[in-house]
Amino acid sequence: MIEGQYSKDPTLGYRRMTAVLRKKTGKPINKKRARRLIRLLRIKGGFSGGILLV
Repeated sequence: MIEGQYSKDPTLGYRRMTAVLRKKTGKPINKKRARRLIRLLRIKGGFSGGILLV
């Protein structure tokens, strides 16, 4: 489920991913669990906010 959501929008961080997981599963998902799952899958967010310099 996380991998599918990440492939749709790779800029999601653990906060938004937690919200998406809560909405899709209907279960209470803790932010710590979401971070742990993301870390296990070795997924990185697109960028950490701020100004993106190219």
